Amino acid sequence: MTTRKKRQCSRVTKTGQRCTRSAAPGSDFCWWHYPRGYNWTPTVVSLLLGFLLGFATNEFYFRRSKTLALKLTNIQRSREIPRLSKFPFRVSEGSIQSKIDRPVLFPRFSNANPFSFRVTEERTILVNGEIRNEIGAVVAEAKDSQLFVLLGADYDVNSDSSAYEIVDEQLRPVLQFYRRDNPETLQINGLLTAFEKMDIPSVYEESRLRAACL
Repeated sequence: MTTRKKRQCSRVTKTGQRCTRSAAPGSDFCWWHYPRGYNWTPTVVSLLLGFLLGFATNEFYFRRSKTLALKLTNIQRSREIPRLSKFPFRVSEGSIQSKIDRPVLFPRFSNANPFSFRVTEERTILVNGEIRNEIGAVVAEAKDSQLFVLLGADYDVNSDSSAYEIVDEQLRPVLQFYRRDNPETLQINGLLTAFEKMDIPSVYEESRLRAACL
């Protein structure tokens, strides 16, 4: 890569030597040897605009990197995960229901849900599965309820002791499951791919989603 060589000031000093300073942009002279009466306005305006543009660019990338860091912190931080109070309990997905009476890895109820679930001895619910884009490429993956997101994909996860969900960039649930009472039931709302969004509200308010990132 070649660097652009700065031009030397054209003014000859009283000693007969050429000035050693660099010429100002767009001129044959340095700042000291500008002819009297020179209009400095265009130069000052150009320098000011360059400074403001550089500042705005740095601020933009700083805010973007800060937002990404907060998002990754939220995705990867330790979190509460839904837990049932006792065995047995029901699992419901659409019209399909099942009873869980012991720790088990229960598979997808249908091909419409790409996620599987594991119930631990403490009755904690762990989810595993992939989220794919329009062409079928994996853009995010849940491993034991920990979310791993491909760079550039905008997904987030929120959870507490009663609910867990993965949401897209518009806070629409991609996967959602939560605990219901009387009788105690794990309600699952699943999804085929990342571009087929569920038309259901998030179980978390937007303010709670933002607070989770702090």
